[in-house]
Amino acid sequence: MTAVCIAFFQRPYWQFYLLQLYVPLSLLGGVGMVVLLRSALKPLRLGASQNGHSVSGGHAPLVGAAACAMVALCLAFIPPSFTKDLRLLRSAPLASEDSASLVMREYASRTQWCYARGYNLARAFHAGLMIPPELAVVSKKRFMIGGITEKEVLETVKQYQPEQLLLGSREMQDEQWQQWVQAEYVLVYSASGEQLWVSKTLNPKSLPEKEERVKRFGL
Repeated sequence: MTAVCIAFFQRPYWQFYLLQLYVPLSLLGGVGMVVLLRSALKPLRLGASQNGHSVSGGHAPLVGAAACAMVALCLAFIPPSFTKDLRLLRSAPLASEDSASLVMREYASRTQWCYARGYNLARAFHAGLMIPPELAVVSKKRFMIGGITEKEVLETVKQYQPEQLLLGSREMQDEQWQQWVQAEYVLVYSASGEQLWVSKTLNPKSLPEKEERVKRFGL
């Protein structure tokens, strides 16, 4: 009941709050399935006790129907996003094959700090790089409650001077970010919506210009 009240009155309501509902609902669902299973098996037990050691087969269809009903209920209440996420996980590339992570590992031994945000945090983790503690969790909630601003994010990054910056479209489109990054870092990796910049202090190999890459592949 408390979780339901929170769902109705708490604003803003974040998606991870649903865990407060999932746990009690799962427990109640488990209890309900046990009750249903016991009810379905009760005629079998009664038949066995009446016939001595033989179990009446007349109730087998009832047990089968109850089992099918339980399976159907489970499938009906599986969130649609579950199957979608499962397919995405199966098709997702391995961390050991990710292009950005491979480049990050090349400079990992000389890197003390790395800046990444959102899903790019996983890449920093797989590369064995540390994120500044103040920026380990930069969520929408922190921005909405005034816990941090985009300006403070940039100021914190400048304070730590990380050797690697894995930037997303947000930073790539910000003029202040670009002015500072281009003055202090070298672009070593670029893909749709993300760029990896490495500090000039590490003497990184810059990403070839488009014309040079075309010539290299003979296009």
